[in-house]
Amino acid sequence: MKVLKKFFASKEKYNYQKLRIIIITLSFLSLFLSIIGSGLYYLRLKSSLLKEIRDQCVTTINNVNKDLSLFFIQYKHAAQVLANLMEIKKCIKRPDRYNLKMANKVLDVFAENFNIAVCYIMDSKGNTIASSNRNSPNSFVGKNFSFRPYFTKAMSGIPATYPALGTTSHKRGIYFSQPVYINHNKQPSGVVVIKTSVDYLESRFLSKCPGIFFFVTPNGIIFISNKKEWIFFTTHYLDNNTIYKIKKSRQMGNGPWLYSGFKFNKHFAYDESGNKYLVFERTADFFPGWSLIYLLEEKQVLNMVHRPILQIAGPFIVLILFIIAILVYILAHVAQKELKERELVEKKLRESEEKYRSIYHNTPAMLHSIDRNYRLLKVSDYWLDLTGYTREEVIGKKLTSFFTEESRKLAEEKILPNFFKTGKAQNIHYQFVKKNGEIMDILLSCYGIKDKYNEVVETLAISVDVTKRLKEQQELKETKQKLSAYSKKLEKLVKQRTQEISSILKYSPSMIYLKNKDMEFKLVNPGFEHFFNLSNAQLVGKTGSQFSNIPVFLDFESKDKEVLRFKKPIKTKEIIERDGKVYSFLTMRFPIFTEEHEVDGICAISTDITELEKAQKKLKELSRNIIKNQEIERERISKELHDELGQILTVLNMDVSWLKKNIGNNPKYQKRIVGMQELINKTIDEIRSLAFQLRPGSLDHLGLGESLESLISDFEKRTNIIYTYKKGHIPPIDSTRAIAIYRIAQEAITNAVRHSKANKISVLLKAKNGNVILKVGDDGIGFDINHKREHGSSFGLMGMQERAELVGGRIIIKSKTNVGTKVIGIFPI
Repeated sequence: MKVLKKFFASKEKYNYQKLRIIIITLSFLSLFLSIIGSGLYYLRLKSSLLKEIRDQCVTTINNVNKDLSLFFIQYKHAAQVLANLMEIKKCIKRPDRYNLKMANKVLDVFAENFNIAVCYIMDSKGNTIASSNRNSPNSFVGKNFSFRPYFTKAMSGIPATYPALGTTSHKRGIYFSQPVYINHNKQPSGVVVIKTSVDYLESRFLSKCPGIFFFVTPNGIIFISNKKEWIFFTTHYLDNNTIYKIKKSRQMGNGPWLYSGFKFNKHFAYDESGNKYLVFERTADFFPGWSLIYLLEEKQVLNMVHRPILQIAGPFIVLILFIIAILVYILAHVAQKELKERELVEKKLRESEEKYRSIYHNTPAMLHSIDRNYRLLKVSDYWLDLTGYTREEVIGKKLTSFFTEESRKLAEEKILPNFFKTGKAQNIHYQFVKKNGEIMDILLSCYGIKDKYNEVVETLAISVDVTKRLKEQQELKETKQKLSAYSKKLEKLVKQRTQEISSILKYSPSMIYLKNKDMEFKLVNPGFEHFFNLSNAQLVGKTGSQFSNIPVFLDFESKDKEVLRFKKPIKTKEIIERDGKVYSFLTMRFPIFTEEHEVDGICAISTDITELEKAQKKLKELSRNIIKNQEIERERISKELHDELGQILTVLNMDVSWLKKNIGNNPKYQKRIVGMQELINKTIDEIRSLAFQLRPGSLDHLGLGESLESLISDFEKRTNIIYTYKKGHIPPIDSTRAIAIYRIAQEAITNAVRHSKANKISVLLKAKNGNVILKVGDDGIGFDINHKREHGSSFGLMGMQERAELVGGRIIIKSKTNVGTKVIGIFPI
């Protein structure tokens, strides 16, 4: 029994020791694996952090280059604006006391609002005649800077940007010069210069950057740096010839330019103390030949790498190493899970992009986008179908290269530059040349997509083919001209053939009669006899009052007496009922004079214009239908854009919102989803804007008064003009009348904005005496209405008149030169 117990005890001890050995072995193995895993993780983390730091440095130097370029462009544009101001031109042309005072005010305003160190004006000889620092000890006034390259370039017509050390202020600055032209002269009359402080540039863009930034001249002189101690040092030794040239240029002062001691190779640099630096270098976009150098000390980089690793060391290192072994598996599992999630996100993004692309290409309108160089970035399939080109033939080409010469010149010189400043353009008429050579008239509206600096970098444009519509309008215009020519020809014929009346009476289809001064018939032609069924013999010697069965004769006699009284021709319209029919006649009555210039009688010629009036009525109906169909087409496109495209984008936005909530908290994915959501929201806003421009939906839902208020609000956003709007109670009116009044108001305001140079525009809408009254006035330059009509430049005014007439209204236009213009519309309710 004792032997048995001893056997079992020894066996239990053996199993315990075996288990203990296994546990210890596994523990050491786990620790060993943890140490290996930690070492590998440390090496990978170090490599990743070093790569990330290098990427951050490359991004930093690129961002600094971009920020400096945008900073310089801002001041270059400011110099352009300053050179075109009338006060500056007057000062250069005649620098008397008053003009200098006005120019100095402008310079002070620019210096204060644009954070400019100094801005000044130079005459054609390089003498400074006005400056914003005129009251300081280092005033530029009276100084001659003709030796500066920025002056010589500007006087040759080339704007210049020039970094240099000031010869008067002894301060570093960037000089932006712009030529000033007076009275369209080909040769500049003077130069305006803006100098911005380099200290301000360093504090704004470089002060927060870790490491050392150098902005280096082509000769290697450090001109700008976030470390003041290195300014005007050099990145390499300068020979005597180079030093002589630099001193002669006076761009960098008189020196000395000491060697900084840095030794550069491809990726690293060493200072005089032997410290090692990572080097990142690139050329500066704004100054050819200049370069940006970014130095980051290797010790600082290693501290940035080791700091997050060393923070987890200490008394818990053993525990952490043990945990690392466990986390290897967990991290692998998590990594695999994240990869799957990322694949899912990318799949969703591809699906979203496919939906957007499908919407873009299947919209029944010509859609395209261009960059700031007017090159086509993308076009819709409908655009290609309508023009006949393939995508390879147009992408990357200038949009204006497909225009006619006249449209290309208008677009490149006026429309597109103005659009990239304002970000909006609508209803611009171009002529587009299809691939088959056919010319297509298009009406283009576009909206600018802006970057974070509020500059238009891309467009979203919609074009509508209006070739057929313009052809119909041209035919309508030609018909009107023919009718007008016919009427004038008829009047001229009557005047020219007065002396030949006896022969004309017999064969003329018009009704003609002659009366003496006692109102007795002397002669009637066959047309008169046939119409009234009376012979010439029955009428001669009798007055119209003797024919009581023909009441219209009394009306004839009354108008004939007016001719005798005023002794001048009178043109009237006669409505005569005969045999159950109503006829319209255009009657010309004129006196017949004796050789002593005494009135001896009158002659009347009545032409049947019944069919002509019917034709005019049909013509007016045709105009009404054209405008009505135009509004229907606008409404259709507007609804398709707003309802179909807007709904699809809204659903897409909802999908992105769902994706944002369910994707997790990964910052990279969240940032990309937010960017996509912002792009969708921006596209929705652009679609709504296009839909509103084509057809304001508020007319159908809110009424005319609120629609005009919305229209004026839109003009306020796009112009710098003050608007006032007064609205009275407007009773319900039909849709045709409402859209006519709305379009007339839109045309009147647009004309005022484009041509009047007004500071204020007022709009009044009210109801009075059964009429809707619309008044649009401005305080602009005004114009001579008769001059416009005589020279055929009043198509806008004619368009408003026609719209008013089609709904039974009328337009009154009052304008005086340098006083302003008023457009008054009266429309029956």
